[in-house]
Amino acid sequence: MRFIKKNNEPSKLTRFREQFQKGENEGYSQFSNEQGKTETIEALLEEQGHLCAYCMRYVYTEKAPITQIEHWEAQSNDPLKQLDYSNMLGVCSGRISWTDETQTTTTTTFCEDVRGNTPLMINPLNINLIEEIKFTEQGVIYSDNEVINKDLDETLQLNIGIIKQNRAQIWLSVKKEISKHNTPQEIEKQLYYWQSKHPKDGKQKYKEYSQVAIYLLKKELIRANKNVNKFHK
Repeated sequence: MRFIKKNNEPSKLTRFREQFQKGENEGYSQFSNEQGKTETIEALLEEQGHLCAYCMRYVYTEKAPITQIEHWEAQSNDPLKQLDYSNMLGVCSGRISWTDETQTTTTTTFCEDVRGNTPLMINPLNINLIEEIKFTEQGVIYSDNEVINKDLDETLQLNIGIIKQNRAQIWLSVKKEISKHNTPQEIEKQLYYWQSKHPKDGKQKYKEYSQVAIYLLKKELIRANKNVNKFHK
């Protein structure tokens, strides 16, 4: 999970919400592709760098469609919130299959698919809460805040095997790069790379699981700067 900075909402969504407030439609249940749902999904993906707001996998509109727009504050609690762009996130399908070394195929669910309407404290739109998230070299995502940790590990189930393994691979690759380029300037350059979007499939996308790299590089940058300061004393 990484911080998401919201852009302006699509004009079709604004128009549809205004019609709902006037009683001209029945709200989110009628929010079809023709009414602006497609444009809203595209806007969410663009601001999220085409990553799932929760697990940071790539979200492909063709290969792994978003089954629905995720509402951080559950839909059932407030009908108007269903059409509030600041309450909307783009999420992956919430399902993944993988084959282990014994050739056993496992399919599991996570993210929005298991969350349902369970309230969350963690919110990718709140940078202070995102700063509470940590990672280990084994790929575990966690927080010292017990409520946030429960959100990550139980409500969203972000520590399932294959997702955890993928994050561990990012950690390992970044660690190898740091071992070769470990000055503050070199680490800052790597940090900028992982914080930025890059061309892929005709879109501007963040790297998958990029917050793992960002977290590790920030820690290493602090360490590198301390070493420089010790050298100059």
